[in-house]
Amino acid sequence: MYKLLSAQLVLFFSVSLFAQETIINLSLSQPRELKIEAGTDLILGNNEIITLGNDLTITGGSPAFSYSWSSMLGEIALTPVVSISSEGNYYLTVTDTRNCSDSDTIIVFGTSVSLMETVNAWIVYPNPAQNTIFISTEPSNPIISADVFSVTGEILQCHSDYPSPARNSNSLDISELHHGIYLIRIKTKKFDSLKSFVKN
Repeated sequence: MYKLLSAQLVLFFSVSLFAQETIINLSLSQPRELKIEAGTDLILGNNEIITLGNDLTITGGSPAFSYSWSSMLGEIALTPVVSISSEGNYYLTVTDTRNCSDSDTIIVFGTSVSLMETVNAWIVYPNPAQNTIFISTEPSNPIISADVFSVTGEILQCHSDYPSPARNSNSLDISELHHGIYLIRIKTKKFDSLKSFVKN
């Protein structure tokens, strides 16, 4: 009886010289899909430093894990938690030993009322999306332009050719984007604002 072991594959060979019989039993195990939740969105007070990642949950995957926090400025930490002092979108990517990864976003808001009003003044839907996203603003605040970025700040799409100056909704084709987290920035008559969306 011979046993050969690999990371996920177990083979058993049974050989009889007299009966010339070979039996092979194959057993294949597959870890659960890696999924993470980085935590809830937070509000940052004036001159406050907050820590992201304290509420991180990881299910599935193959330990040990590696971590990468990033923002519009690029990678900022390679640890499970990170301390920040600025508002914005923060992205955590967790990778396991099989090189499978999952990502999640934490949005850190400032305490100003005007910022919160800006965030609530427009929506991106559906989120997550597969091929198309829609942007909608208030009727009195039409969209002037919309740009799509990677989480590292690379601009991927630019849209400014709206047919109507009073347009307050628009659809964007994201079918050519790879699966992952992206940023969309819109400019209107009243504000310039940024949100994230997920491409499935």
